[in-house]
Amino acid sequence: MDDIQLCKDIMDLKQELQNLVAIPEKEKTKLQKQREDELIQKIHKLVQKRDFLVDDAEVERLRLPGREESRAPT
Repeated sequence: MDDIQLCKDIMDLKQELQNLVAIPEKEKTKLQKQREDELIQKIHKLVQKRDFLVDDAEVERLRLPGREESRAPT
């Protein structure tokens, strides 16, 4: 799963969560409250995964110039 797909999935889950959050607490069913908690957990996991991918890509980006410099004639 790539960064773009993760962002799309996160946005979709956030939209569903916003719809549930808009319902007053007193009117929510037990199932809606459970789904709200589930969505928060899913979003959290996807954000962590995306952060890892972004950090990994940044490390690779920073590492590449170092490789090129070591190959350059002195």
